[in-house]
Amino acid sequence: MWWRHLVNGFAGLFCVLAAVWIGLQSYAIAAVGVGNAIPQLEGDGGAGMIFAVMLLLGGFLLWWRPLWSTVPFALAIVPALLAGWLYQDVTMWWWCLAPVLFGLAGVGLHRWRRRARPARATV
Repeated sequence: MWWRHLVNGFAGLFCVLAAVWIGLQSYAIAAVGVGNAIPQLEGDGGAGMIFAVMLLLGGFLLWWRPLWSTVPFALAIVPALLAGWLYQDVTMWWWCLAPVLFGLAGVGLHRWRRRARPARATV
């Protein structure tokens, strides 16, 4: 059905937009850290950039293969948790909820597709 592709598209688009927003924000944080020689901001911005790239990859996979998107979402949690723990950045801990929610959306979209297949497979 066309509306299943529409839901996949909206979920993937929302994820890509979140990744771009987080990437721009992290780049600004890292740039301030480099300009003022603050290693904590450099590390926090760098971890945020890795986080954003993994979210971007997961967002593109969410359009194509929703179940495969859970791998980059799971890997995106690692740098965010480490940066939040090392630099005591509570915002990075809150950002860890995004890949968890996007990963759950990927699993849900995969199950939704699988459940619809037997009805269309009648010969």
